[in-house]
Amino acid sequence: MFHAFFDFLRDLGPPFGMVVAIVAIACAAGVVNTISKQVRVFADHEADRRLKRDLLEAGYQTDDVEQIANLEVTAEYKKPKMSA
Repeated sequence: MFHAFFDFLRDLGPPFGMVVAIVAIACAAGVVNTISKQVRVFADHEADRRLKRDLLEAGYQTDDVEQIANLEVTAEYKKPKMSA
């Protein structure tokens, strides 16, 4: 598969082959970026679903679970300072 692609680039000539190679690399990078974003969205959705299920199994009411799930995360976690 790649052998035929590289033969095609070689047959195009120096300036055009480089342009096609750059465009192909940019397209591949875009595809990888899109796939990684979708994996992150899926992981976030899965974590949210597990949190809600765990809260319901722990005995929280549905209204409480909705309130907890709708809270915005604004505070950053600060690592505690280690004393010597």
